[in-house]
Amino acid sequence: IEASSKGKVVINVTGQAFSSWPTKSVDSNIQSPHPGLSVGHYSGYAGTLGCLLRVKKTGQVALAGASHVLSIISKAKPGDAVLQPGYPDGPKTAENRIATLFNFTYLVHYSDIQSGTSLNTDDIAVAVLDNQENYPSANLLPDYKDADKKIKLKNVLSGDDLSDYLEKPVFKLGRTTGVTEGLFVGV
Repeated sequence: IEASSKGKVVINVTGQAFSSWPTKSVDSNIQSPHPGLSVGHYSGYAGTLGCLLRVKKTGQVALAGASHVLSIISKAKPGDAVLQPGYPDGPKTAENRIATLFNFTYLVHYSDIQSGTSLNTDDIAVAVLDNQENYPSANLLPDYKDADKKIKLKNVLSGDDLSDYLEKPVFKLGRTTGVTEGLFVGV
């Protein structure tokens, strides 16, 4: 990519990545939605449910996840079904439907990026939960020190506050990786 882009390339080092066909099994039972669960567009592959949120415009409870998963790299449309668990962690059946795609960032495939155009900066999609009654009262995450305990997600940092966290520990929750730890090295 760097050789073919003929422009500035920003390299971000991430944690270990896994394919859509993990060798580690994931929980394929439908559960009350919470961060870390397997989700996916009905025509796509599984990814991780990021968090629950409330849509300001409608007041509905929704889930947030990666746009490349829930919009299958911009090929989906609002109203499409979102499954839990996502395929291949579970079957592509109507019984696994958990939400309806509401909105997503449009992503440009790296091979279609022209010189001088913007790269993708956001990768987020929102899907409204089908069952507005069956959701937890908070985003509960596994405690990185004790997986049997849960931590309540308390707030989200603004972009302006991120630089205060440089070189501090951060944690990621993935559907196949579980909780992993690293250092925050860049904004």
